Amino acid sequence: MIIKASKLREEIKNAFPSVKSVLCEYVELLDDQYLIPLHDEALQLIIQYWELIKDIKWSDNIGDCDNRAIKLFSDVHWHRNLHKEEYPEEERIQWSFGFASGKNPFGNIHTFNVLRSDQGLFVFDNKIKSGTNYLPFSVRF
Repeated sequence: MIIKASKLREEIKNAFPSVKSVLCEYVELLDDQYLIPLHDEALQLIIQYWELIKDIKWSDNIGDCDNRAIKLFSDVHWHRNLHKEEYPEEERIQWSFGFASGKNPFGNIHTFNVLRSDQGLFVFDNKIKSGTNYLPFSVRF
């Protein structure tokens, strides 16, 4: 299923009211439309690349949460790009998978990934979560 950027932006703002602003746009969607992946398929690919990242030693400022979330975002999208011939033509667009920065459930500033799958909007932060108690200030897909 394909979702227009305007609809995805609306869903993100409804799920995470913390990104709403009248002065500035904090939901950055760089494409006109996104492919909503099947949840199990997306999770399988996300976990495949997370397994390569999770055991890398944590390094403040250069190998911390934002670097890990951006790397996971990039690795998943590059995998799809490198294997695009395996997908039907209509599925050769960017998945609705990105990253966000804000507060985690403990109130700490944190960066994590966000997935819009066929089952809804989820946070991926070491594992898939419903997104409850995450308060992103900015989201980028």
